[in-house]
Amino acid sequence: MNKKIQIILFLILLSVQYGFASDADNNRLRDEVSLGLFDCFALALDNNIDISVIRHDPVISDWQIFAQKAIFDPSFGFNLMYADAKTPAPSITRLSTGLTSIQNESLSVGSSVSGLLPTGTLYSLSYSDNKSEGTTTFFAPEYDSRFGIRLEQPLLRNFGFDANIAQINIAIINKKISCENLRQTVIEILDQVQSSYWDLVFAIRDLEVKKESLELAKTLLRDNKKRVEVGILPPIEITQSEAGVASREEAVILAQQAVSDRQNDLKVLLYMEPSDVMRIVVKPTDIPELKEIELSVDKSLEKARQYRPKYRKAKMAVDSEKINMKYQFNQRFPEVNFVGEYKLEGVENNFSNALDSMAADDTREWLLGVEVTIPLGNRLRRSNYQISKLEMKKRELELRKIELDLVREVDNAVANIRTDHKRVKATVAARILAEEALKAETRRLETGTSTSHDVLQFQEELSRARVKEIQAIIDLRKSYFELYRVEGTVLEELDIEIDEFKYASSRR
Repeated sequence: MNKKIQIILFLILLSVQYGFASDADNNRLRDEVSLGLFDCFALALDNNIDISVIRHDPVISDWQIFAQKAIFDPSFGFNLMYADAKTPAPSITRLSTGLTSIQNESLSVGSSVSGLLPTGTLYSLSYSDNKSEGTTTFFAPEYDSRFGIRLEQPLLRNFGFDANIAQINIAIINKKISCENLRQTVIEILDQVQSSYWDLVFAIRDLEVKKESLELAKTLLRDNKKRVEVGILPPIEITQSEAGVASREEAVILAQQAVSDRQNDLKVLLYMEPSDVMRIVVKPTDIPELKEIELSVDKSLEKARQYRPKYRKAKMAVDSEKINMKYQFNQRFPEVNFVGEYKLEGVENNFSNALDSMAADDTREWLLGVEVTIPLGNRLRRSNYQISKLEMKKRELELRKIELDLVREVDNAVANIRTDHKRVKATVAARILAEEALKAETRRLETGTSTSHDVLQFQEELSRARVKEIQAIIDLRKSYFELYRVEGTVLEELDIEIDEFKYASSRR
């Protein structure tokens, strides 16, 4: 398990023991756990069920490649036979030899090796020994040793490497596609986690702003009561201030509920146990960073073509279909096979002499020839080729569509970052102006030239300006991640490496 995950889990267990936070709403003990964004990434990647499931696909693909390579595994054969026969002798044998029956006994041993080469060549090597004795050998042992080799080389259908390793190459591409599926799933999970994390950060900051606004309204109420007591303000000002406090209290209650909802959203993505979802309170420790990054649609498109899993999978699908189409084209040809055989045989009265006789090439047999098989109609293989051509066109169109989607998504992502940068600057300026306007309106109230209603409105405007500023900063942070997502560089930006079994990071 990743060292950082171990530390996080230790903190969770430690917080379970000691419990250092409480829920004021329902008086139940809550355990507060401080987590940074990368801590949440670590927990999600380690616990996510979807990732656990899809991690098996590359391993399955490895075994599928292994299985496709099995067509080149040689086969070994062995046989051991013993025979004993006693048959009636023909009449002429009886008259010439006086034998009433013919008896033969034999013991044979044989072995063979056969297989297929990547060039399409079928080969077979065989060797056998046969010992026989009986009437026909005058009851003296006779040894018959034989060795043979046969080669069959396709000249049209199944000729060459392309035709014979096509399925292996397709299986290798399928393995790469399964790895891209794993990568894509991880990126999607990380995207969900970061979005939920920043939503929680926004909800907490929004709650803080609402509480600050409530405190401003309470301060105004206290000051107005004093002013009414000394006769500076009419009693109606107290009523207006109390209405403002009540309205802010409602806003705080709604903001607290929003924080609770966003907490649950994040904890579910971290795949905590149901009891932990109810008990643990996640305290985000990261703040959205304001940073300048180099923005270039052309460079981002180049990265997307290099890293985006969706685009890479589409290109791999085209490559796979090219291999299949080439294979199906080859299968349309008739079978024209070159055949060659060579055999040696030695027959002597002992085993050693039989081997010497066979090796001396005293007897031999060889043949060369061509075997031709022409399928009449050939509809199956012609249909398979036409289907592969149509599938190829589909894959190319799908790739083209994805290329167009990449251009749109990258352009939108870059534009959103530029827009959010401008929003942040505008909202910061608006918040500063709202603070100055509230100070000015408060001074007017103190001099009696304004009302509590007006001050409460300025307070509300300041609260909205602060919330908009926070939202703009959060949206900018999400826009960074969205650009990395459409580029497919999320894992590179986070220094995360994944394989079919685990993930690791160089970030500390």
